Amino acid sequence: MIQFSNQKHGNALLNYLAKAQNPTTLDTLAQELGISRRSLYYVIHKVNDELNESGLDGISNIYGEGYYLDSTTINFLKNGNLSKKITTTELFNLDSLSIKLNKHERLLVLSFFLITRNGSSINYLANLLNISRNTVISDLTEVKSLFSKEKLMISNTNKGKIIVGSELIKRNWALLNIMEFMEIISNSKLKVDNSDVETLLEELATIDKGALTNESFMLIAAFLSWYFTYLKIGNRHLKSFNSFPKSEIKIWVSHFLPKFGIANEYENDFISSLIASQPHNGITLSMEDHLYNQLVAVSKKIMIDFQSNSNIIFKQKEKLIIDLTQHLYTTFYRARYGIKFKNPILNQIIKNYPQTFKYTKLSLKPFLKFIGKNLSDDEIALIATYFGGNVRENNNEITNNVSKNAAVVCNSGIGTSKLLLYSLAENFTHINFKGPFNLIQFENINLSNFDYIISTIELPYSNLSIPKLKVSPIPSESDWNSLSMVLTGRKRTQPNENKNINIETLLDIISLHCRIENPTALKKDLQNYIYKFKNKNVKHKISQIIKHSAFISKNVNWKQAINISLAPLLNDSSITDKYETAILEALNKHGNYMNIGNGCMLVHSKPTDGVKKLGTGITVFKNAFTVFDKPTKFNVIITLAPIDNQSHQTFLRELLNLLLDKNWVAKLKNVNSTDELIAMISMTNLSL
Repeated sequence: MIQFSNQKHGNALLNYLAKAQNPTTLDTLAQELGISRRSLYYVIHKVNDELNESGLDGISNIYGEGYYLDSTTINFLKNGNLSKKITTTELFNLDSLSIKLNKHERLLVLSFFLITRNGSSINYLANLLNISRNTVISDLTEVKSLFSKEKLMISNTNKGKIIVGSELIKRNWALLNIMEFMEIISNSKLKVDNSDVETLLEELATIDKGALTNESFMLIAAFLSWYFTYLKIGNRHLKSFNSFPKSEIKIWVSHFLPKFGIANEYENDFISSLIASQPHNGITLSMEDHLYNQLVAVSKKIMIDFQSNSNIIFKQKEKLIIDLTQHLYTTFYRARYGIKFKNPILNQIIKNYPQTFKYTKLSLKPFLKFIGKNLSDDEIALIATYFGGNVRENNNEITNNVSKNAAVVCNSGIGTSKLLLYSLAENFTHINFKGPFNLIQFENINLSNFDYIISTIELPYSNLSIPKLKVSPIPSESDWNSLSMVLTGRKRTQPNENKNINIETLLDIISLHCRIENPTALKKDLQNYIYKFKNKNVKHKISQIIKHSAFISKNVNWKQAINISLAPLLNDSSITDKYETAILEALNKHGNYMNIGNGCMLVHSKPTDGVKKLGTGITVFKNAFTVFDKPTKFNVIITLAPIDNQSHQTFLRELLNLLLDKNWVAKLKNVNSTDELIAMISMTNLSL
């Protein structure tokens, strides 16, 4: 019997697939587990995350046949060392975590324990985090500084140190950080069991105005698991809270909370507002809903103001109003009940779409007046994606009068998917882009109608018969170059300041002042000179050279780090499996000669070791790793697959100079996401 997954139905799914002789269809699996296709798809997605974290191949799908588990994965699940399941209460009573945490992780774990427990002594925290008392004291000073910005304080009690301050501020902080905290805990071979909460949350989909998105479901489940323990440990029930209107959500919550020993009107209102504030899939709002009707009128005013401010007339006004109303519905609850939202791509939106952001901010006055509050830039940037997508839809109608079709898959559930779709249409007019599809929609489309698949997420399917390409929702320069190579067979052409220099005009000017003996030869010489002039000392973005960028937050050893870093080169057929084998053999034979200083490794081998085309990449690891248990720690891996011994030398020389810049490398190591990494390297030049 396999006991591996922390997901509801996860172990039942793994056990069924482990016994199956052939791939199993989604409908058969849903019937066997007694759940809906949507729920099954969510379970597969989450179980694959768990398998990937353990370095195992996930559940794969052979298109047209069904789902299966690799035999190696099955053997490990039956015989391997698995993580221990614990409750949230047990988590906050642990004596010690089994892993070494970096400073950022320590501060986060320390903060959660201080907020949640009734008191923690310095000795307890030192044992918990496997650090000295002096380090705990130093960390507490930083936590104090961080929380002072939130108007929270560290206080001493007879049981130890605690965080004191507003209940709502503490809960908001926990909501924003709970997913990262749970990921850190999972890295210590512990899995917090949320199954009871998830089971009850699944009931909500049958009565709510649309199921929570996958991300919202995961967030609410993790938060509630912490919340129930938080209330149980201390007397922290709210003594006041803005009343939440009577609704199906509130009725459900009033039956939900007593199952966890909570019978408090204000807590009922708090959890109801929390659920209402989170993104949902396919919200179906009743025309009798008073708030909905009010927000329709507000959305119309916002759209009119945006048109007036930007001098753009939208063609699909009704659709924009519906989309905007549904989004403002959840925004309203976040604003009214003080629930914070953190937009992970805020800086990218402001940088790449400054006018859209500006006009959105100007146009939101009707909504700000309606709620009586201002919105954060995080919220405004999210709303801007709806306008940005519709602006591109307005200017770039996609037709079927083209020879190729591409399916665009984006499971984010926000307007960035529209931005991607119509940015693609702008750049590749010979392709008909369809979508955006979420994973469930993609699963049910007829792939025979498409020539390409472009996705912002890893697709859980193997053996797809058509080319697929993964890009960021807001593509980097590297993404655009990759798209151009796949969709046109050539690199993306870049604007050039001197592109309008006309040779014939130059010849005419020269002929006014002297006699031209050989016009053909002169024309050729001028062309050569201008070409050399335009290409002399050109500053290239590093993102034009680095094909793959990734930020990895989980703990890995050096072999896993190399495997993760080389995976994109293997996926785009730059290398074969032989290349990684050659690198590992060379390291075992010669030691870590790939250390280039400043915590960076240049992972590479010879062109004859399985290189099919030039491949480059940069991977930043949140948690440093060592090689052969030596003291030197590494956070950065540069991957290089050279096609010969000369063509990459200039690039390599300039890149190495960059990596010797301690300030630049320090900034590199401080990124906290792949998007931040892409943004950083996109602003870095190389002289090639």
